[in-house]
Amino acid sequence: IITTGVVMLVAVAAVIVIWALVKSKLQQQKRARFFRQQRYLEELRQLEPQEFEEYLAALYEQLGYTAITTDFQGDHGIDVIIKKGGQTYAVQAKRYSKKNYVGEPEVRNFVGSYAHSHYAGGYFVTTSHFSKAALEWAKDRNINLIDGEALERLMQQARK
Repeated sequence: IITTGVVMLVAVAAVIVIWALVKSKLQQQKRARFFRQQRYLEELRQLEPQEFEEYLAALYEQLGYTAITTDFQGDHGIDVIIKKGGQTYAVQAKRYSKKNYVGEPEVRNFVGSYAHSHYAGGYFVTTSHFSKAALEWAKDRNINLIDGEALERLMQQARK
């Protein structure tokens, strides 16, 4: 005999699962709208840092990844986590003016934040550029550096 308490527990669990699925779908739709609103690199430079992270999650979702943003505080340099083809990648987002370069220490710190974990690799995405030292250091390491120009190409690719 199934007690009323067990039935209630199963019903509550079902509601929680359905709510989580609905919430996830609504988040995806919200990100897709947000992605469509941002059309140019200069617009991305005007976003707040958290908005830029949300934009990158939306961008990667448009490119076929599953994406989640991490907590803004205490994320240890990992702003977005993306998954595709059974692989999980860490993403660092730096929304800088075009005069600001991402330096080698920032890239090195980011690699250190995911290198000894379950991530297949990392993507460091900026609206600006990488210094020569950062580009040199990243060679032969498991990281993809995406500067403003490459980001614009990804934006165009995602819109197709």
